[in-house]
Amino acid sequence: MNTKTHTVWLFCRVIDNFGDIGVSWRLARQLQQEQGLQVVLWVDDVQALQSLLPAADVSARHACYEGITVLQWRDAFVAELMQEVPVADVVIETFACDVPDAVRLWMVGKPILWLNLEYLTAETWVDDVHLLPSLQGNGVKKYFFCPGFSDKTGGVSYEQALLAQERPVNREKQLQLRQHYGLPEFADSVHVYVFGYADAMWPKWLRMWRHGAQKTVVWLAQGGLLADLQNHFPELNALQQVGDKVSLQQVTVCLVPFVAQSEFDHVLQAADVSVVRGEDSVLRALWQGRVFWWQIYRQEDNAHHVKLQAFWQRCRTHGQGLQAACNETMWQAHQALSDELNGVRELEDTERTQAWTTVLRQQAQLMVVLQMWRGQLWQQQSLATQLANFMRLQLK
Repeated sequence: MNTKTHTVWLFCRVIDNFGDIGVSWRLARQLQQEQGLQVVLWVDDVQALQSLLPAADVSARHACYEGITVLQWRDAFVAELMQEVPVADVVIETFACDVPDAVRLWMVGKPILWLNLEYLTAETWVDDVHLLPSLQGNGVKKYFFCPGFSDKTGGVSYEQALLAQERPVNREKQLQLRQHYGLPEFADSVHVYVFGYADAMWPKWLRMWRHGAQKTVVWLAQGGLLADLQNHFPELNALQQVGDKVSLQQVTVCLVPFVAQSEFDHVLQAADVSVVRGEDSVLRALWQGRVFWWQIYRQEDNAHHVKLQAFWQRCRTHGQGLQAACNETMWQAHQALSDELNGVRELEDTERTQAWTTVLRQQAQLMVVLQMWRGQLWQQQSLATQLANFMRLQLK
């Protein structure tokens, strides 16, 4: 019986601030904590990791957090750091980031499993690409590993503990969470958590909330979006530190803390609806079973539009019974807002207001759809489980 603990070197280049490192850090924790693998995370921007893991030391080239070795990826001292960590059995390059030359040369002639972990997508092409071998000039076995939403892919990221958590979050729990994180509570208001990219659409949405019939509380995460909105609404310059809030007629905008990744679920649970960005964040929003929108990372030639459409179409139609649960008017309203949020088309002010009102009025129906899809996804093995199983099979 083979009792060897395999070692995984996981490489991450930070491009989208928190998206790449968010996926990589969560996967590292799942592989270590749930699959019993030894994980070495190479990351080129430890400051981005520190945002998700406050304990991370940006000055340390070599550190250990929660049982995971974290190395600062600088090509100049990769060869040196390789001598300080356990030898890899598996090398994973996240999102085709290309491993350093020193690692590529070191792998030659060794029984190393080399994986390219692709971006998550609901598009059908991943069914055919998942686990395809890729011929490498150095002779090392390399495979494409594709996360996805069908049983022909590598699955999606979730922790086993999620399956046992009590749901849904009730009103009392929401109030407790808001108090714990210093999130303001206003009676008879809809609380919207916004973690998005700066975009010309946001001033229009803020005006919609400002002049709407429904009182709205916007929990705005710190970052570029806040600075952009302050250029359009000078009143928001009063938002300088966490806890500050400004009321503009029917909307109150509050500056909320950027929490550690381990606490992000709680903030989503405290909100009524959310707007999120990034692959890790959109899955966490989905796991809450509450209404959300995904402001997807924009790509050249609007390739992100196809990816976004595939995601929401799979949400609506995947699995028996979802079509009947989804009201057409509500779905079209949600998708109209999603399209504007992601640059597919611009809405007239009256269209935007009507769509927002419709979604809020009928959000219980959308929550049923989301929760049914969530339940079906949880019946499939998680990304970390499928990765670990494939590794062990290949390394026999």
